[in-house]
Amino acid sequence: MSRNEITVVPVIFAPAPLTRLDRSLFAGSAALRPSPADPVLRGLSRAADHGRLWMGCAAACAAIGGRPRRGAVRGMLALAGASALANGVLKPLLPRRRPPARQDGPLRRSLPTPRSSSFPSGHSASAAAFTTGMALESPVTGALLAPVAAAVAYSRVHTGVHWPADVVTGVAVGAAVALATRRWWAVRPDEPARLGPPGPAPALPQGRDLLVLVNPGAGRDDDAGVIAAALPQARVVTLDPDEEFTAQLDRFVAEHTPAALGVHGGDGTVRAAASAAVAHGLPLAVFPGGTLNHFARDAGLLDLEQTVRAVERGQALRVDLGRVWVDGTGPDGAERSGPDGADRSGPDGADRSGPDGADRSGPDGADRSGPDGADRGGHVFVNTASVGGYPDSVRLRERWEPRIGKWPAAAAALAAVLATASPLRVSLDGVPTAVWLLFVGSGRYAPDDRVPMSRPRIDTGTLDVRYLRADLHWSRTRLLAAAVTGSLAGSPIHVRREAPALSVRVRSGRVALATDGEVLAEGALFEFRSVPGELTLYRPLDQEP
Repeated sequence: MSRNEITVVPVIFAPAPLTRLDRSLFAGSAALRPSPADPVLRGLSRAADHGRLWMGCAAACAAIGGRPRRGAVRGMLALAGASALANGVLKPLLPRRRPPARQDGPLRRSLPTPRSSSFPSGHSASAAAFTTGMALESPVTGALLAPVAAAVAYSRVHTGVHWPADVVTGVAVGAAVALATRRWWAVRPDEPARLGPPGPAPALPQGRDLLVLVNPGAGRDDDAGVIAAALPQARVVTLDPDEEFTAQLDRFVAEHTPAALGVHGGDGTVRAAASAAVAHGLPLAVFPGGTLNHFARDAGLLDLEQTVRAVERGQALRVDLGRVWVDGTGPDGAERSGPDGADRSGPDGADRSGPDGADRSGPDGADRSGPDGADRGGHVFVNTASVGGYPDSVRLRERWEPRIGKWPAAAAALAAVLATASPLRVSLDGVPTAVWLLFVGSGRYAPDDRVPMSRPRIDTGTLDVRYLRADLHWSRTRLLAAAVTGSLAGSPIHVRREAPALSVRVRSGRVALATDGEVLAEGALFEFRSVPGELTLYRPLDQEP
């Protein structure tokens, strides 16, 4: 058989007409005259070896943040799955000989012929997987990458290392894997959450009488200047990262007596500011500056101009908050002292009770009663609180993050905890059970059957309670199987319900509590409650869904 003869080893179930079409298309590409596109396509094909091109794109998108960052994560997960399926499963199952080496066109046929099966194209699968995954999260970025992915796919035919059918099948495999990621990881919707009714908030032209507190460790270095330029009469103060934020918030509010409070930072900073705003009876303006900005994203406040417009117009809505009391006075005023029997009064021995005699002290002993005398005790959370495996994974993430980065550290920490964790024996509202992880969200989270991604509503006056049961036979194995197959919703391991309050008593010692991505306290008794409309949040009224 001549080396120049184009020979196809049939793919299983490939009809003869498709084989002839495949041969014809390949011959047409081989007959093209040399052009300036030849070295470009050759370079693209080489750049995409082992996914290097897409890794570079992912790194650039991660640096941009927002939707491109989420797209980079989904795209890389899809690429890993598509590469494993194409190279590890389909190539061995459906072997096909590579196109024969050609004697003509040496400049553009200079790629070495791989020894693996020709069917399907791994490069095409990876290109389609990454681009489709990106498009699911960031359609604009996906559209920009689509021509690059198409060029990479075609380059495999142009350089003579794949048949057209290999490329088409690879693209289909990659796109299918990317779309399938939605079964495990839902695509976050664009619509902001529905908030509560309008709340009282003064109009502050150019930010007059607005105190904005900036976390210097969040966002970009010039963010404080951008906020000051947008609201020139606002007082913008940078917090000291070495001092506890809650104490600074209280001190600055007392010093400046603002008409409203603003905050720039991530979810942990927003949580502290929301607690201070409620305690002092002030509306809150959120200028997101963290890595994830879950609260700002759910509230529809990712754009600085939206918050500025609401502040200047005096437009605000009520937002539900979550509160959790740890081993202390509960929301009903009954004594909830921990097993150590420690005194829950303030450090100076002063009485922290409110007008009705109930305890109003916070975790530092400071007075947390609001201007109306209502109970402001406990820890506030604006997004989620959890006990069990997640707080432990947060601690591991913080330990590993300086060495490998936040995202890899978070994934590795959660996997390590779930692989080695012991069941947490608890009583939920008095009912004994065992769990691997307990999740409590403020408001209603979606989707119901997968990892919670966003909130369509933060006005229900309820908590979204989810936990993974550890009291069933083979619970760890069943949890793993449900996670791999994306069938968590139908598994008895996963339990979800909505309730205005939840009492959690740990029967196996003290455990950590994490709220809004930060470990705050340890205890054996946790009283969770939703407080409807507790926070007044600046948001344009025309953003209502």
